[in-house]
Amino acid sequence: MELLLKLGGLQAILLSLMLFFRRPATKTGRRLLAWLLLALGIASGFHALNALSFYLEFPHLIRLNWGLPLIFGPLLYLYVRQLTVAEAKLSQKDLQHFSPYLLNLLLLLPFFFQNGESKIQILDYFTAIISRGTDIYRIYYYILQIGIAYWGWYYTLKCLPLLKDYRDRLLSNYSDIEKRQLDWMRSIVYGFMGLFVLFVLSLALNIRTTYPDFDYEQYFYLGSFGLVYWMTFKSLKLEEEAVSPQLLTTESTGKVKPEVVDHKQASQLLEYMRTEKPYLNSELTAVDLAKTLNLTRHQLSQILNEQLGKNFYDFINSYRVEAFKANLQDPAFANYNILGIALEAGFKSKSSFNAIFKKVTGMTPSQYKKGLAEK
Repeated sequence: MELLLKLGGLQAILLSLMLFFRRPATKTGRRLLAWLLLALGIASGFHALNALSFYLEFPHLIRLNWGLPLIFGPLLYLYVRQLTVAEAKLSQKDLQHFSPYLLNLLLLLPFFFQNGESKIQILDYFTAIISRGTDIYRIYYYILQIGIAYWGWYYTLKCLPLLKDYRDRLLSNYSDIEKRQLDWMRSIVYGFMGLFVLFVLSLALNIRTTYPDFDYEQYFYLGSFGLVYWMTFKSLKLEEEAVSPQLLTTESTGKVKPEVVDHKQASQLLEYMRTEKPYLNSELTAVDLAKTLNLTRHQLSQILNEQLGKNFYDFINSYRVEAFKANLQDPAFANYNILGIALEAGFKSKSSFNAIFKKVTGMTPSQYKKGLAEK
Protein backbone atom coordinates (compact mmCIF):
# COMPACT_ATOMS: atom_id res chain seq x y z
CA MET A 1 0.00 0.00 0.00
CA GLU A 2 2.82 2.38 0.87
CA LEU A 3 4.47 1.69 -2.49
CA LEU A 4 1.21 2.44 -4.31
CA LEU A 5 0.93 5.77 -2.51
CA LYS A 6 4.50 6.70 -3.43
CA LEU A 7 4.05 5.74 -7.07
CA GLY A 8 0.66 7.42 -7.24
CA GLY A 9 2.03 10.60 -5.68
CA LEU A 10 4.92 10.70 -8.15
CA GLN A 11 2.62 10.09 -11.11
CA ALA A 12 0.23 12.81 -9.93
CA ILE A 13 3.07 15.33 -9.69
CA LEU A 14 4.41 14.39 -13.15
CA LEU A 15 0.92 14.57 -14.66
CA SER A 16 0.35 17.98 -13.08
CA LEU A 17 3.58 19.26 -14.66
CA MET A 18 2.44 17.90 -18.02
CA LEU A 19 -0.82 19.84 -17.69
CA PHE A 20 1.02 23.01 -16.68
CA PHE A 21 3.14 22.88 -19.84
CA ARG A 22 0.48 21.51 -22.20
CA ARG A 23 -0.66 24.03 -24.79
CA PRO A 24 -2.57 26.23 -24.40
CA ALA A 25 -0.82 26.71 -21.07
CA THR A 26 -3.04 29.67 -20.18
CA LYS A 27 -6.25 27.64 -20.09
CA THR A 28 -7.52 28.29 -16.56
CA GLY A 29 -9.46 25.05 -16.12
CA ARG A 30 -6.42 22.98 -17.03
CA ARG A 31 -4.24 24.91 -14.58
CA LEU A 32 -6.73 24.31 -11.78
CA LEU A 33 -6.77 20.60 -12.58
CA ALA A 34 -2.97 20.62 -12.53
CA TRP A 35 -2.93 22.31 -9.11
CA LEU A 36 -5.36 19.70 -7.78
CA LEU A 37 -3.13 16.90 -9.05
CA LEU A 38 -0.02 18.55 -7.62
CA ALA A 39 -1.64 19.02 -4.19
CA LEU A 40 -2.84 15.43 -4.18
CA GLY A 41 0.57 14.13 -5.23
CA ILE A 42 2.40 16.07 -2.53
CA ALA A 43 -0.10 15.11 0.19
CA SER A 44 0.02 11.45 -0.79
CA GLY A 45 3.80 11.43 -1.03
CA PHE A 46 4.12 12.87 2.46
CA HIS A 47 1.60 10.37 3.77
CA ALA A 48 3.54 7.46 2.26
CA LEU A 49 6.83 8.76 3.73
CA ASN A 50 5.24 9.32 7.14
CA ALA A 51 7.83 7.21 8.97
CA LEU A 52 10.22 7.83 11.80
CA SER A 53 13.37 7.17 9.77
CA PHE A 54 12.37 9.73 7.13
CA TYR A 55 11.65 12.52 9.59
CA LEU A 56 14.78 11.84 11.63
CA GLU A 57 16.71 12.63 8.46
CA PHE A 58 14.50 15.55 7.37
CA PRO A 59 12.99 17.01 10.58
CA HIS A 60 12.00 20.31 8.94
CA LEU A 61 9.52 18.44 6.73
CA ILE A 62 7.51 17.34 9.77
CA ARG A 63 3.89 18.53 9.49
CA LEU A 64 4.38 20.49 6.27
CA ASN A 65 1.68 18.27 4.79
CA TRP A 66 -0.84 18.97 7.54
CA GLY A 67 -4.05 20.39 6.14
CA LEU A 68 -3.21 19.96 2.44
CA PRO A 69 -6.53 18.14 1.78
CA LEU A 70 -8.22 21.42 2.81
CA ILE A 71 -7.51 22.71 -0.69
CA PHE A 72 -8.85 19.65 -2.57
CA GLY A 73 -12.48 20.78 -2.32
CA PRO A 74 -11.88 24.43 -3.32
CA LEU A 75 -9.75 23.40 -6.31
CA LEU A 76 -12.41 20.93 -7.45
CA TYR A 77 -15.11 23.61 -7.08
CA LEU A 78 -13.13 26.24 -9.00
CA TYR A 79 -12.43 23.70 -11.75
CA VAL A 80 -16.13 22.83 -12.09
CA ARG A 81 -17.02 26.54 -12.02
CA GLN A 82 -14.56 27.17 -14.83
CA LEU A 83 -16.22 24.43 -16.93
CA THR A 84 -19.77 25.58 -16.36
CA VAL A 85 -19.97 29.34 -15.73
CA ALA A 86 -19.45 31.73 -18.63
CA GLU A 87 -18.19 34.71 -16.66
CA ALA A 88 -16.01 32.67 -14.26
CA LYS A 89 -12.57 34.19 -13.87
CA LEU A 90 -10.07 33.66 -11.12
CA SER A 91 -9.60 36.74 -8.98
CA GLN A 92 -8.11 37.75 -5.66
CA LYS A 93 -11.56 37.19 -4.14
CA ASP A 94 -11.14 33.46 -4.79
CA LEU A 95 -8.37 33.34 -2.21
CA GLN A 96 -11.12 33.23 0.43
CA HIS A 97 -11.76 29.61 -0.58
CA PHE A 98 -8.31 28.74 0.74
CA SER A 99 -8.62 30.68 4.01
CA PRO A 100 -8.93 27.53 6.20
CA TYR A 101 -5.67 26.21 4.81
CA LEU A 102 -3.95 29.56 5.29
CA LEU A 103 -5.27 29.69 8.86
CA ASN A 104 -3.91 26.20 9.40
CA LEU A 105 -0.44 27.35 8.28
CA LEU A 106 -0.67 30.33 10.61
CA LEU A 107 -1.49 28.08 13.58
CA LEU A 108 1.43 25.81 12.72
CA LEU A 109 3.96 28.65 12.45
CA PRO A 110 5.20 28.32 16.07
CA PHE A 111 6.03 24.69 15.36
CA PHE A 112 7.66 25.42 11.98
CA PHE A 113 10.01 27.97 13.61
CA GLN A 114 11.41 25.40 16.03
CA ASN A 115 14.83 23.90 15.36
CA GLY A 116 15.26 20.36 14.06
CA GLU A 117 16.09 18.83 17.43
CA SER A 118 12.95 20.24 19.03
CA LYS A 119 10.84 18.88 16.21
CA ILE A 120 12.36 15.41 16.51
CA GLN A 121 11.49 15.31 20.19
CA ILE A 122 7.79 15.15 19.39
CA LEU A 123 8.21 11.91 17.43
CA ASP A 124 6.73 8.83 19.05
CA TYR A 125 9.05 5.85 18.61
CA PHE A 126 6.19 3.38 19.00
CA THR A 127 4.25 4.38 15.92
CA ALA A 128 4.94 5.24 12.30
CA ILE A 129 2.06 7.71 12.23
CA ILE A 130 4.13 10.78 13.06
CA SER A 131 1.14 13.10 13.07
CA ARG A 132 0.16 11.61 16.44
CA GLY A 133 3.06 13.10 18.31
CA THR A 134 3.01 13.83 22.04
CA ASP A 135 2.95 17.66 21.97
CA ILE A 136 0.04 20.09 22.20
CA TYR A 137 -0.74 19.79 18.49
CA ARG A 138 -2.20 16.32 18.96
CA ILE A 139 -5.67 17.71 19.76
CA TYR A 140 -5.35 20.21 16.92
CA TYR A 141 -4.63 17.33 14.54
CA TYR A 142 -8.04 15.77 15.19
CA ILE A 143 -9.82 19.11 14.90
CA LEU A 144 -8.02 19.64 11.60
CA GLN A 145 -9.16 16.26 10.26
CA ILE A 146 -12.78 17.09 11.05
CA GLY A 147 -12.30 20.44 9.30
CA ILE A 148 -10.91 18.67 6.23
CA ALA A 149 -13.98 16.42 6.02
CA TYR A 150 -16.40 19.35 6.47
CA TRP A 151 -14.61 21.59 3.98
CA GLY A 152 -14.43 18.81 1.43
CA TRP A 153 -18.16 18.08 1.68
CA TYR A 154 -19.03 21.79 1.62
CA TYR A 155 -17.25 22.38 -1.68
CA THR A 156 -18.33 19.19 -3.41
CA LEU A 157 -21.94 20.12 -2.61
CA LYS A 158 -21.32 23.59 -4.10
CA CYS A 159 -20.38 21.89 -7.38
CA LEU A 160 -23.79 20.25 -7.89
CA PRO A 161 -25.87 23.44 -8.56
CA LEU A 162 -23.26 24.55 -11.11
CA LEU A 163 -23.54 21.26 -12.99
CA LYS A 164 -27.34 21.35 -12.85
CA ASP A 165 -27.50 24.89 -14.23
CA TYR A 166 -25.07 23.96 -17.01
CA ARG A 167 -27.21 20.96 -17.98
CA ASP A 168 -30.38 23.09 -17.95
CA ARG A 169 -28.73 25.53 -20.36
CA LEU A 170 -27.71 22.66 -22.62
CA LEU A 171 -31.30 21.43 -22.71
CA SER A 172 -32.40 24.93 -23.70
CA ASN A 173 -29.97 25.12 -26.60
CA TYR A 174 -29.36 21.67 -28.08
CA SER A 175 -31.51 18.80 -29.30
CA ASP A 176 -28.72 16.29 -28.66
CA ILE A 177 -26.53 16.61 -25.56
CA GLU A 178 -25.01 13.13 -25.29
CA LYS A 179 -21.39 14.23 -25.81
CA ARG A 180 -21.90 17.79 -24.67
CA GLN A 181 -23.02 17.20 -21.10
CA LEU A 182 -20.80 16.83 -18.05
CA ASP A 183 -22.30 13.72 -16.46
CA TRP A 184 -18.79 12.35 -16.00
CA MET A 185 -17.97 15.40 -13.90
CA ARG A 186 -21.06 14.87 -11.76
CA SER A 187 -19.97 11.28 -11.11
CA ILE A 188 -16.55 12.52 -10.04
CA VAL A 189 -18.10 15.06 -7.66
CA TYR A 190 -20.20 12.28 -6.10
CA GLY A 191 -17.03 10.23 -5.88
CA PHE A 192 -15.26 12.97 -3.93
CA MET A 193 -18.26 13.23 -1.62
CA GLY A 194 -17.90 9.53 -0.92
CA LEU A 195 -14.18 9.92 -0.34
CA PHE A 196 -14.69 12.57 2.31
CA VAL A 197 -17.15 10.23 4.02
CA LEU A 198 -14.40 7.61 3.92
CA PHE A 199 -12.06 10.21 5.39
CA VAL A 200 -14.36 10.60 8.41
CA LEU A 201 -14.65 6.83 8.82
CA SER A 202 -10.88 6.42 8.68
CA LEU A 203 -10.50 9.13 11.31
CA ALA A 204 -13.02 7.35 13.55
CA LEU A 205 -11.20 4.04 13.16
CA ASN A 206 -7.76 5.55 13.75
CA ILE A 207 -8.83 7.59 16.76
CA ARG A 208 -9.95 4.55 18.75
CA THR A 209 -6.39 3.72 19.73
CA THR A 210 -3.21 5.72 20.23
CA TYR A 211 -1.19 3.24 18.17
CA PRO A 212 -3.46 1.87 15.41
CA ASP A 213 -2.30 -1.24 13.59
CA PHE A 214 -3.44 0.06 10.22
CA ASP A 215 -3.68 3.52 8.68
CA TYR A 216 -7.13 3.64 7.07
CA GLU A 217 -6.53 7.16 5.73
CA GLN A 218 -4.44 5.80 2.89
CA TYR A 219 -7.63 4.53 1.25
CA PHE A 220 -8.70 8.17 0.93
CA TYR A 221 -5.59 8.98 -1.10
CA LEU A 222 -5.82 5.87 -3.25
CA GLY A 223 -9.45 6.66 -4.06
CA SER A 224 -8.56 10.27 -4.81
CA PHE A 225 -5.95 9.12 -7.32
CA GLY A 226 -8.52 7.09 -9.18
CA LEU A 227 -10.97 9.98 -9.38
CA VAL A 228 -8.43 12.63 -10.36
CA TYR A 229 -6.84 10.42 -13.02
CA TRP A 230 -10.29 9.70 -14.44
CA MET A 231 -11.15 13.41 -14.35
CA THR A 232 -7.90 14.25 -16.14
CA PHE A 233 -8.50 11.60 -18.80
CA LYS A 234 -12.06 12.78 -19.39
CA SER A 235 -11.22 16.48 -19.46
CA LEU A 236 -8.40 16.02 -21.97
CA LYS A 237 -10.42 13.66 -24.13
CA LEU A 238 -13.71 15.57 -24.15
CA GLU A 239 -12.63 19.20 -23.83
CA GLU A 240 -13.13 19.76 -27.56
CA GLU A 241 -16.61 18.17 -27.54
CA ALA A 242 -17.90 19.91 -24.42
CA VAL A 243 -19.75 23.16 -24.99
CA SER A 244 -18.02 26.25 -23.69
CA PRO A 245 -20.27 28.00 -21.14
CA GLN A 246 -19.70 31.23 -23.10
CA LEU A 247 -21.73 29.72 -25.97
CA LEU A 248 -24.76 28.93 -23.83
CA THR A 249 -27.48 31.49 -23.33
CA THR A 250 -28.09 32.67 -19.80
CA GLU A 251 -31.86 33.04 -19.64
CA SER A 252 -31.95 30.58 -16.74
CA THR A 253 -29.86 32.95 -14.65
CA GLY A 254 -32.36 35.78 -14.95
CA LYS A 255 -29.86 38.12 -16.62
CA VAL A 256 -31.74 38.31 -19.91
CA LYS A 257 -34.62 40.77 -20.12
CA PRO A 258 -37.85 39.06 -21.30
CA GLU A 259 -38.96 39.89 -24.83
CA VAL A 260 -42.49 40.21 -26.15
CA VAL A 261 -43.94 37.02 -27.65
CA ASP A 262 -47.50 36.11 -28.64
CA HIS A 263 -49.59 33.05 -29.50
CA LYS A 264 -49.22 33.79 -33.22
CA GLN A 265 -45.49 33.11 -32.97
CA ALA A 266 -46.18 29.86 -31.12
CA SER A 267 -48.60 28.80 -33.87
CA GLN A 268 -45.96 29.71 -36.47
CA LEU A 269 -43.46 27.49 -34.68
CA LEU A 270 -45.83 24.51 -34.50
CA GLU A 271 -46.81 24.87 -38.16
CA TYR A 272 -43.17 25.00 -39.19
CA MET A 273 -42.44 21.85 -37.17
CA ARG A 274 -45.35 20.07 -38.88
CA THR A 275 -44.56 21.04 -42.45
CA GLU A 276 -40.77 21.36 -42.61
CA LYS A 277 -39.78 18.75 -40.00
CA PRO A 278 -36.53 20.44 -38.88
CA TYR A 279 -36.20 17.84 -36.10
CA LEU A 280 -34.94 15.35 -38.70
CA ASN A 281 -31.66 17.26 -38.57
CA SER A 282 -29.77 15.59 -35.70
CA GLU A 283 -27.57 18.70 -35.28
CA LEU A 284 -30.47 21.13 -34.88
CA THR A 285 -29.89 23.85 -32.26
CA ALA A 286 -32.16 26.47 -30.76
CA VAL A 287 -30.17 29.21 -32.49
CA ASP A 288 -30.74 27.54 -35.89
CA LEU A 289 -34.48 27.19 -35.36
CA ALA A 290 -34.85 30.75 -34.05
CA LYS A 291 -33.05 32.23 -37.07
CA THR A 292 -35.25 30.29 -39.46
CA LEU A 293 -38.39 31.68 -37.80
CA ASN A 294 -36.99 35.24 -37.55
CA LEU A 295 -37.09 35.04 -33.77
CA THR A 296 -34.41 35.83 -31.26
CA ARG A 297 -33.02 32.96 -29.25
CA HIS A 298 -34.74 34.29 -26.14
CA GLN A 299 -38.11 34.70 -27.85
CA LEU A 300 -37.97 31.04 -28.86
CA SER A 301 -37.09 30.08 -25.30
CA GLN A 302 -40.05 32.06 -23.94
CA ILE A 303 -42.45 30.43 -26.40
CA LEU A 304 -41.26 26.97 -25.44
CA ASN A 305 -41.13 27.56 -21.68
CA GLU A 306 -44.16 29.80 -21.15
CA GLN A 307 -46.60 28.69 -23.86
CA LEU A 308 -45.63 25.08 -24.58
CA GLY A 309 -44.18 24.14 -21.20
CA LYS A 310 -41.06 22.43 -22.55
CA ASN A 311 -37.38 23.12 -22.98
CA PHE A 312 -35.86 22.94 -26.46
CA TYR A 313 -34.39 19.45 -25.93
CA ASP A 314 -37.69 17.85 -24.87
CA PHE A 315 -39.66 19.77 -27.51
CA ILE A 316 -37.55 18.60 -30.45
CA ASN A 317 -37.14 15.03 -29.25
CA SER A 318 -40.87 14.59 -28.69
CA TYR A 319 -41.26 15.12 -32.45
CA ARG A 320 -38.49 12.63 -33.13
CA VAL A 321 -40.22 10.01 -31.00
CA GLU A 322 -43.46 10.51 -32.93
CA ALA A 323 -41.52 10.33 -36.21
CA PHE A 324 -39.99 7.02 -35.09
CA LYS A 325 -43.43 5.64 -34.23
CA ALA A 326 -44.76 6.64 -37.65
CA ASN A 327 -41.76 5.21 -39.49
CA LEU A 328 -42.06 1.95 -37.57
CA GLN A 329 -45.45 1.35 -39.23
CA ASP A 330 -44.42 2.70 -42.64
CA PRO A 331 -43.80 -0.08 -45.24
CA ALA A 332 -40.98 2.05 -46.66
CA PHE A 333 -38.97 1.27 -43.50
CA ALA A 334 -39.81 -2.43 -43.38
CA ASN A 335 -36.18 -3.45 -43.99
CA TYR A 336 -34.75 -1.04 -41.41
CA ASN A 337 -33.77 -2.16 -37.93
CA ILE A 338 -34.80 -0.14 -34.87
CA LEU A 339 -31.62 1.94 -34.82
CA GLY A 340 -31.87 2.72 -38.53
CA ILE A 341 -35.44 3.97 -38.10
CA ALA A 342 -34.35 6.07 -35.11
CA LEU A 343 -31.55 7.70 -37.09
CA GLU A 344 -34.00 8.50 -39.89
CA ALA A 345 -36.21 10.20 -37.30
CA GLY A 346 -33.41 12.60 -36.31
CA PHE A 347 -31.78 10.80 -33.40
CA LYS A 348 -28.02 10.80 -33.36
CA SER A 349 -27.10 7.67 -31.39
CA LYS A 350 -28.59 4.48 -29.99
CA SER A 351 -27.99 5.42 -26.35
CA SER A 352 -29.64 8.84 -26.56
CA PHE A 353 -32.56 7.41 -28.55
CA ASN A 354 -33.23 4.64 -26.03
CA ALA A 355 -33.10 7.04 -23.09
CA ILE A 356 -35.39 9.62 -24.72
CA PHE A 357 -37.88 7.07 -26.03
CA LYS A 358 -38.28 5.44 -22.63
CA LYS A 359 -38.63 8.84 -20.95
CA VAL A 360 -41.43 9.85 -23.36
CA THR A 361 -43.29 6.54 -23.66
CA GLY A 362 -42.40 4.68 -20.48
CA MET A 363 -41.16 1.64 -22.44
CA THR A 364 -38.17 0.60 -24.50
CA PRO A 365 -38.30 0.77 -28.32
CA SER A 366 -38.27 -3.05 -28.48
CA GLN A 367 -41.22 -3.26 -26.08
CA TYR A 368 -43.13 -0.70 -28.12
CA LYS A 369 -42.44 -2.58 -31.37
CA LYS A 370 -43.49 -5.85 -29.76
CA GLY A 371 -46.72 -4.25 -28.59
CA LEU A 372 -47.52 -3.15 -32.13
CA ALA A 373 -46.94 -6.66 -33.46
CA GLU A 374 -49.34 -8.12 -30.89
CA LYS A 375 -52.18 -5.82 -31.90
